[in-house]
Amino acid sequence: MENVAKQDDFKACRRCDDCGIRTEVKSDNEEVCVLQCSICSREYPFYKSPKEDRIMRKITENVHARPEYETVIVGGGPAGLSAGIYAMRAAIKTVLVEKGAPGFRPGKKENKLGLRASDTAEMIFEDCKIPKQNCLGTPGEAFVDCLKILDYGRIGVGAIAVGIAQGAFEASLAYAKERKQFGKPIGAFQAIRWKLADMATEIDAARLLTLRAATLVERGRPFKREASMAKLYAAEAAFRAASEAVQIHGGYGFIKDYPVEKYFRDVKLCAIGEGTSEIQRMVIARELLGPM
Repeated sequence: MENVAKQDDFKACRRCDDCGIRTEVKSDNEEVCVLQCSICSREYPFYKSPKEDRIMRKITENVHARPEYETVIVGGGPAGLSAGIYAMRAAIKTVLVEKGAPGFRPGKKENKLGLRASDTAEMIFEDCKIPKQNCLGTPGEAFVDCLKILDYGRIGVGAIAVGIAQGAFEASLAYAKERKQFGKPIGAFQAIRWKLADMATEIDAARLLTLRAATLVERGRPFKREASMAKLYAAEAAFRAASEAVQIHGGYGFIKDYPVEKYFRDVKLCAIGEGTSEIQRMVIARELLGPM
């Protein structure tokens, strides 16, 4: 009851930063209440978690994209991935920031576990002024646009997972033929043969799921559920394949002279990037069951 009272107090006293007019409730659900100024129509998302609300209000103050401005002004220092998602909810438009834009600079390069050939770095905005023509998409739809991009990206991650799994499988297959124990190749032993059989079966299934999702995109048909299925299964099948590849190589799988240790490090991101495996299960279930 105390938390509800605080929320009601916030709704009642919130005034527009630009006009000073008391805001009105535009929409309200379990997660967020959206307040809107009746004069300039500026919106103020109020998340039910007090911590998230403080973050949202701070970013809303730093992200402006009003039609009468010649520039879009983004401020607030380092922007990691999570902060970027909050900003996209609060911002009116998505913006294209070009290299060399005043107030924009790259931050530190992250020291990652895997996929080290692909750099990941911090982006820092300090009163960055962006030309109005660099605004993309429809006003108010920035967050929705980013969610749509995620659907496409999940198919891409599925393909990456299939590629890593295929590499791990091929390395294991070759090693099983050349490595000998007790006078014969280890591929002659049932334990190794079953591992390879499972790897080949799951990789083919992951590949077909990914191809199905990509085909739906090409044909202009809905693909949200299929993209999540492909990403979920391919990521987890690839992790199993990379793990078994290390196991088949034994001690050699743990040193950098053989490629399977790299596959093992690289594949983990496939179950995290573009939405974790847990999120994919939520998406799939929502598509199956609908609103409840």
